[in-house]
Amino acid sequence: KMADAWALLSGCYGRMMGMNPMQGMSLGPKANDAMKKAKEFGPDNPRVWIIDGTSDFYTPSMFGGDKERALEKFEKAARLAEQESIDDPLMPGWGHAEAYAWIGIAHMDAERYDQARAAFENALDLNPDYGWVKEVLLPKANEKQS
Repeated sequence: KMADAWALLSGCYGRMMGMNPMQGMSLGPKANDAMKKAKEFGPDNPRVWIIDGTSDFYTPSMFGGDKERALEKFEKAARLAEQESIDDPLMPGWGHAEAYAWIGIAHMDAERYDQARAAFENALDLNPDYGWVKEVLLPKANEKQS
């Protein structure tokens, strides 16, 4: 009944479809079912909303994807991560900086570079050593804005 595991399973199915779109017919329903279980077991789990958002972000619109809906899910994940309290050190606690990274990616995709930079800076405020943001995403946003 671990929401994180169900969300990650859904994400794995999504990655498999990305590598072989012909598997979409068989893996799409499995991904959707796994995400439904993730939301059932962890409706306030920010990692569930990040993974669900990446699904919306990468799914073509003709198959139900929606990048603005993905952004809403990333923003929800950031709000939930702000409120999350992990008492068990063995439980996953990532997601806050990652939510801001994905918010930035969604803004970059929509050519909203100021908002993308602000999101990336929020991610780095939370995790100054976040290499993907520090070395790849923020420089790319700065380059696009120049």
